[in-house]
Amino acid sequence: MKMKKIIALILFILVLVSGCGEKGIPSQDIQDENNLRLARENLDSTRCQYIQNEFIKNQCYLDMSIAKKEWALCSKISDKDNRNYCLQETYCKHLEGLNECRIVGIGPVEKMECYINLSISSNDIMVCECAGNKGNIISCYYRYTIAKGDISLCEEYLSGYYIGRCIGEIAAQEKNPAHCEKIEIEMGKDECLRTIAHMMPNPIEVCGQIKDARTRYACLIYSANIPQNISLCDTYSPDDTCYSNVAIATNDSTACGKIKDEMKKDSCYYRIADKRADIEICDEIKKLEIRDDCYLRISVGT
Repeated sequence: MKMKKIIALILFILVLVSGCGEKGIPSQDIQDENNLRLARENLDSTRCQYIQNEFIKNQCYLDMSIAKKEWALCSKISDKDNRNYCLQETYCKHLEGLNECRIVGIGPVEKMECYINLSISSNDIMVCECAGNKGNIISCYYRYTIAKGDISLCEEYLSGYYIGRCIGEIAAQEKNPAHCEKIEIEMGKDECLRTIAHMMPNPIEVCGQIKDARTRYACLIYSANIPQNISLCDTYSPDDTCYSNVAIATNDSTACGKIKDEMKKDSCYYRIADKRADIEICDEIKKLEIRDDCYLRISVGT
């Protein structure tokens, strides 16, 4: 009987201590829950900062911001979806009585434009959080950052493709090709340089910074107004793509001879021979099967 009492006492102590850490200190989870409870009971947002669990901390700041109508607390929420919801429930409701964007009957497009214009005129990008769905919010961020001409906002509020597009727009507005270098995606950087080149006093130099051969060629032709001939490639873009483009644009097989890749060179001769219906150009083709097909095509075509 005495042994049973001892065992029961031991079990009681284990249950009592199970909710505590070392030396009887409550575990971190219990501390977090207590801080959340005290924050809610006393409307004390300072309690949230002591919470270690990220989920509980976010919940604490969300509850406090809504209860106290303090939208500044939303910025402390690490989860983006919860942060957006927080702003919708606090800041956007604060705006509801201050602007015409929530008028009953206004269409979704007009409403989005209303918030975009309001964000710009009030110099407050947070207004974008009230623009509706995720697509509307991104559009608002995009239009706001371009209107303000602040590249740092592109990187802070946008992501992926939209960052490059935003930076490109501002680069064009300011006629500053150096901004294009801030675009991480190579294709976006090249397109930015191509778009801005014709605005610059040195378009050839700007086009020369483009990595992609096709985009660089298009830039030299249309932005720098360089005539399409072999000297264009020799001087500014000595690559197979440039020589191939010049050959096709001018029907000049001489440019094909400048191409280093044998398959591309044969393809170039074939296309020019076909366009000019000139069987002698087929003689320049190295690969037998392509050369024979060239002879057959020209002879049948003529």
